Amino acid sequence: MLAICSLFSTTLTTPAEIPKHFVPPDDIFEKRNFVKEIARWANEKQLPVRYVTMSTEGGNIKCPPFCLYCKVIKPNRTHHCRR
Repeated sequence: MLAICSLFSTTLTTPAEIPKHFVPPDDIFEKRNFVKEIARWANEKQLPVRYVTMSTEGGNIKCPPFCLYCKVIKPNRTHHCRR
């Protein structure tokens, strides 16, 4: 019975929105080295995110995971976008 109630609860509950402080300014994504800019911006904001190593033209850089479609930094343990 508990499993059925939990199933309905998770199915019918709308997911939470990503907090606004995880959304960087739009002009960051328009820059040539936007990965480095996102990493710098996230460090300045002290966002509670994990960092992954990404390959760029200038070498590898530690950067928080982000979605180019939604233009948002992905908080830990989130799957905010289906694309």
